[in-house]
Amino acid sequence: YAEMGMDDRLTIDLLPRGDTDGCFQLESSGVKHMLRELRPTSFEDIIAVISLYRPGPMENIPTFIRAKHGEAAVRYPHPDLKNILEDTYGVIVYQEQIMQIASQMAGFSLGQADLLRRAVGKKKREVLDEQRAIFVAGCLQKGYEERLAHEVYDLIVRFANYGFNRAHAAAYAVLAYQTCYLKANHPAAYMAALLSGVMASHRKVAQYVDDCRRMNIEVLPPDVNRSEYRFTVEDGKIRFGLLTIKHVGVAAIQNLVQMRRKRPFLSLIDFLERVDARACNKKAIESLIRAGCFDEMHGNRRAMLLALEETAEQGRLRQRDHDDSQMSLFGMIEEQGQASEEPFTLPKTGDFSERERLEMEKEYLGLYVSGSPLTPYRHQLERLADKRVIELLETDDGAQVTICGLLRSAKKIQTKKGARMAFLEVEDSTGIVEVVLFPEVFKRSEPQLQAEAIAVRGRLQQRGDELKVIADRLKALEPDREEFEPAQQIDRPDPSDDRAAQGGPPDAGSDAPEREGEQEVVYLRIRPEDEQRLMRLERVIQQHPGELPVLLFYTATRKARALSARYAVAMTPEFVREVEQLLDRGSVVKKMLRGEATLRNPAHRM
Repeated sequence: YAEMGMDDRLTIDLLPRGDTDGCFQLESSGVKHMLRELRPTSFEDIIAVISLYRPGPMENIPTFIRAKHGEAAVRYPHPDLKNILEDTYGVIVYQEQIMQIASQMAGFSLGQADLLRRAVGKKKREVLDEQRAIFVAGCLQKGYEERLAHEVYDLIVRFANYGFNRAHAAAYAVLAYQTCYLKANHPAAYMAALLSGVMASHRKVAQYVDDCRRMNIEVLPPDVNRSEYRFTVEDGKIRFGLLTIKHVGVAAIQNLVQMRRKRPFLSLIDFLERVDARACNKKAIESLIRAGCFDEMHGNRRAMLLALEETAEQGRLRQRDHDDSQMSLFGMIEEQGQASEEPFTLPKTGDFSERERLEMEKEYLGLYVSGSPLTPYRHQLERLADKRVIELLETDDGAQVTICGLLRSAKKIQTKKGARMAFLEVEDSTGIVEVVLFPEVFKRSEPQLQAEAIAVRGRLQQRGDELKVIADRLKALEPDREEFEPAQQIDRPDPSDDRAAQGGPPDAGSDAPEREGEQEVVYLRIRPEDEQRLMRLERVIQQHPGELPVLLFYTATRKARALSARYAVAMTPEFVREVEQLLDRGSVVKKMLRGEATLRNPAHRM
């Protein structure tokens, strides 16, 4: 903890992005939205976030955010309260401020002020009225107007709904900061530990695996020779734990790991010869195959399943022979741990389709691991959806939401009045939710129900843990175009340009006045290793809208690709810092684009 420091740059940068899934007190969708709006810059801001996002104080969140960013003047109920409320932009955030206000305006001792704080928290009418009279009398005695005294007391009463004391909030904020620090500085290790802690919940595992992918941390499928009980880290990647696999119990894993420590398994038959059939039964072995645990040995899951009956029996016989040999004179010289001498071959048959393999992973691991049917739509999901399915659980009943995902099923029915409607199941990478299309919306949307993936806008309906989205609009999704829907390709930079020769965009002097046939643009230098970060880059660009067109300059091909007009940016220090943190120092350059390569009518590009 002493090595963390409370001003770590990576940690502070993580907060404004709302990348706080798995971070203490900061992972709800509402808090993440607040972090993106507030853009915290210090540990003090974390304390304020934790204190404000509660019934009562949360109604002041917009005021707090506008005041922090200088978009609204800071207002105090009375100038005498400035020294108490200045650090929180005129907003009552902490219980201690209630006590200070009572002391300042009504002359309360700190003991009396604490009694007031506790009294308002109980919300009993007679107590509130009694304390109001005492507070107002104290204010009058100190020369404040009665109207002001009542206004301030009303503020105190509204705040008292679940308000935090600062010491409590600071303790929570320390834990929140520590988890953010670990996620920002040791992302793979932290996410592996986080995943291991929620292995019993496929829903939470799916959420955190999705977060790993957003962080460009590769999540590897389970493997009989590499996976441990829980999630582990391999060369910066995360390996699935065996305990996540359906129908595979602790006894089976214990025996598997024990045998593996002697030497790795060489094949399916080698595995079946060595593991204890009583601990690791046929159902468990079938689950291991379907989850992909033997893919690196054989690859063909269909062939392994077809061979399982025969090989399991063969393995049991060889185990029995091996056990019998231990009782014989000749068995004493048998080499322990020797693999079967007979070569093992699988039946010749085609494997399952990629979609079938993914569905097996979904069934036995709770999510897609080696790929996803949603991959062709990933940019649209990022751009259109404002909620993931798992985040709907934390969303207010009646809220307007937009979700995107696979159209899993569509059940069409006829109402008593003869109108047609439908119940859909829509699945994203974190879960499945029911979508209701009432007759009017169904009539408009029926052609879209042939699509593989859809976007749905509608009203959330919550009944306990049961969630539905009552749709008012539905849109079929098409597979993504190339990254960010580029507008056009620009000619290769002039090879004689020194900067181009070094793999960078052509130099044109960013401060030069714009002349006819010239246009100021922003080059983002993309190295080959950066191409896997383009989805995150798109989010950064969208968070800094402006007027400057953006070109992606690929160092490997020395080609530039212009993005469409909606990706125009403002060249602010925050934008440069976030892009350089994602890509590399010096990857952002503002230049003049000259000659034929100038982008014409950028506002009309698609």
